[in-house]
Amino acid sequence: PWYEEIFRAPSPPLGGSQMLFFLKPELMRSPRLSLVAEIVTHALSRHGLAVESAAAMSGPYLDRHGLVAGHYGVIDAVTRDPATALSQQARDRFRELYGHDADARVVGGLAYLERHPELDAEALARKWLARGADKLGGGTYCQELKDEGCFLINGFYPRMLRHFTAPAARIVVLVLRGDTPWAAARRSFPGSPRTRPAP
Repeated sequence: PWYEEIFRAPSPPLGGSQMLFFLKPELMRSPRLSLVAEIVTHALSRHGLAVESAAAMSGPYLDRHGLVAGHYGVIDAVTRDPATALSQQARDRFRELYGHDADARVVGGLAYLERHPELDAEALARKWLARGADKLGGGTYCQELKDEGCFLINGFYPRMLRHFTAPAARIVVLVLRGDTPWAAARRSFPGSPRTRPAP
């Protein structure tokens, strides 16, 4: 596992907002990485944001330090332990949809994989995508598996987690600073539907 700082500004950039921005593994593997860098650089300039520091991290490093789990917060927590991590809003919505309280039949995607060694994260994600899911709350989605007598929470997440933490995975994390509010930058940064070119 490795972490490598690849840039640090000689003096901290000015600005009252600080935010984290990262290039996901699929971008780091892209044969057009220079174009990705150009798009990101243009977006930063357009939003008045400067790079304070940048670091490259491997998938195993992210896994060892729980950084993906921390970044995805609620999504990760309810996938690991829905019995304790479901919010009251999610519990109320569950009762409204299924007619009873969330109980021992509710299982997170990671525990579901442990119960089904014949499946891997990719196979579970395919099964998840083939069925509809009900939104219970922020970062919390549920499928009723009637044939198994259980309710699956966030069956998509194990594949997403593996995508970041696989041995060959790499990301680059940028610490940004400027006066643009985080919410405004997030709405129109690269990757946002608002910045994708029209067909």
